[in-house]
This record gives sequence, C-alpha cells and structure tokens, in this order.
Amino acid sequence: MKFDKKMAFRIYDEFPRDSIIEQNDFLFVTTSLPNSNRLYSYILSFGEYVEIIEPQEIRKNIQSQIKKIQEKYQT
Repeated sequence: MKFDKKMAFRIYDEFPRDSIIEQNDFLFVTTSLPNSNRLYSYILSFGEYVEIIEPQEIRKNIQSQIKKIQEKYQT
C-alpha cells in the first residue's frame, strides 16, 4: 500500500515499523491482511490518502467499490 505522509500518525500506530518504507512524500507498507469486507472498509477509511499497489485483485475490488459509491452520489 502507498500512503500519503499525511497519514503517518496512523500508519506508525497500525503497522509494524519494519513493514514501512519512507520514500519522498509517501509511506509504503508491505503487510498481509485477510481478504474480506472488513479489509475494504479499512482501506477506504484512509480515503484519498491510500493507493493499493498490489495484489491486483484487491486493487480492482477497491476500484469497483469506489465506482459503486460514486454512482450513488451522481445527481
């Protein structure tokens, strides 16, 4: 996962330090989390400050959920 450094306070609280790499204005986290609805809610709780790099399956599922949310707010 790629996080904006604005989320550093959460990232350092929620992930082991050895799973975090700082690079420019971003924090990259490598971790293993169960693939479930709770995972997607957790990822989405970071809003615009997170990008799933891999696995592609989770990235695509997040994109799908974002599209569904966006459809609800189109007027």
